[in-house]
Parts: sequence; C-alpha cells; structure tokens
Amino acid sequence: MKHTPGPWEVSKDYSQLRVNGADGEAVAYTETCVGLERDQANARLIAAAPDLLDALEELLEIVLARSPEGFLSVYRLMTDKAQAAIKLAQL
Repeated sequence: MKHTPGPWEVSKDYSQLRVNGADGEAVAYTETCVGLERDQANARLIAAAPDLLDALEELLEIVLARSPEGFLSVYRLMTDKAQAAIKLAQL
C-alpha cells in the first residue's frame, strides 16, 4: 500500500497538532504533551516524510546510476542505509 500523497501540512486541532495529507484528510495527530515546541517539531518532521522519502529515492537513484564501482564501495554503507530507510517507509 502506498502512503497518503504529499505534501503534508500541520494544523492545530484543539489540543492536538494534526498532520493532513494533500487531500485534507488526517494522516497523524500529535498530542501536546511533551511541550508545544517539541510537539510542533515532531509534527513538522512527520509532515516532511513524503518529501524526505522522495528526495532519498531520487538521490539513491542518481548515486547508483552514476557512480563507478570504486566510488560505490566507499559509500556502500550510506546506500545500504538509504535503501533500508526506503524499504521501512514503504512497508
């Protein structure tokens, strides 16, 4: 199943921060229990998820397509982490 299309935006909903998908439907809620500043930062990070995933997928595609084998061996750990993060996001 594919995630809700971005961009996602943060809005205030009573005592919660609400993360909305492009269609206006709620994707996530964060309770304002840790402190408003941290809750806002958490909500912004959640809202950035689709853009972060898109950027990571594009970056990985470019690196894998244009890198000579020696270059890839140096950055193999980074590409492995990127692929793992993408896989986790797409479960």
